[in-house]
Amino acid sequence: YFMDKSYEVGFKKSLRPLLLSGIFWGLGCASKWTAVYAGGGLAVLYFTSRILEYRSYMKSVRSKKMSESARKDKSRNWFTNHFIKPSLACVIFFVIIPILIYTSSYLPIITLPGEHHNLEEVWRYQVNMYDYHAHLDADHDFASPAYSWPLIKKPLLEYRDMSLSYDRTSLMYVMGNPAVFWFGIICTFAAIWISISKKDKRAVPFLVAFAFQYLPWFRVSRCIFIYHFFTSVPFLILCIVYVLSFWREEFPQIVRRDFGSDDAGRITYLSSNIFIYGYLAITLAFFILLYPAISGMEVP
Repeated sequence: YFMDKSYEVGFKKSLRPLLLSGIFWGLGCASKWTAVYAGGGLAVLYFTSRILEYRSYMKSVRSKKMSESARKDKSRNWFTNHFIKPSLACVIFFVIIPILIYTSSYLPIITLPGEHHNLEEVWRYQVNMYDYHAHLDADHDFASPAYSWPLIKKPLLEYRDMSLSYDRTSLMYVMGNPAVFWFGIICTFAAIWISISKKDKRAVPFLVAFAFQYLPWFRVSRCIFIYHFFTSVPFLILCIVYVLSFWREEFPQIVRRDFGSDDAGRITYLSSNIFIYGYLAITLAFFILLYPAISGMEVP
C-alpha cells in the first residue's frame, strides 16, 4: 500500500494490504504487547502514503489541460475515494479486527467453567498486566538499558546447568550476533542516507518499523533486558540487505557514470561481492563460535 498508488490499482485491491496488516498486527498484539508499538509505525506509513499519493495525483492532474473547477473535482474525488473511504476501512482493519483477535486469544480462559470466567476477566487481565509493568520496582544483574542492546554490552544469562562436574559447563545466553548487531546499526544510518539521497521510499517501511519497535524502549524506566531488542532485529537485517544490495547493484553504476570507466565499475562490483560473501562468512563464523554459549551445549 505504501509503494502502490491506490487510484491506479483500484479501491478494493488497494485495501488488501491494509486488511492483512490489521490482521497480522492483531495477531502480534495477541502474542505480546510489544507489537502494540508497531501500530504507531503503521499509522505513520499510512498517513505518509496518503500525503505522497495526493501530491503525485495532483501533479498528474495539473499536467493535463483542464479547467480549475475540473481540477477541484478531481481533488475532491481523490479525497473521498482514496482517503476518507480507506480511513474508515482502517477503523475496521486496525481497531475492530485486532480487538476481536486479541479477545479471541483469551477463549481458552474465558470458556472455562465458573462464574468469573467471562469477558470481564479479559479486562481484569489487561489492568493487572499494565499495573505490573507500570509500577514494577525491581533490579536485575542482567538488566540493561535500551541504548546498550545493539552493542551487546550485557547478554542475559537464561540458563546454567548446575549439576555438571567442575570441568564442564552448559550455558544459555540471550544475545546477538556481533556481525549482525554492530554492522546493522551502521547500515541503519547508511540506509537513511541512501533513502534520502536517492529519494527511494522502499526503505521507509522497515526504517519506520525499526524506529517504532526500538525507540519506545528508551522511555521505559522499568527493568528491561536485551531480548526486548529482538523484535527490532528483523528490520535491522533488512537495513543490512538494503545497503549491501545498493553497494552491489547500484554503486558500481554510479562509479561507472562518474568516472566514465567500465573497468572502475567492474572492479567496484567485484569488490562488493568479495565484501558481501566475506561478511556472510564472518556472520556464520560468529554463530559457530557463540553457539555453545547460546544453545546450552555441554562443553569443557
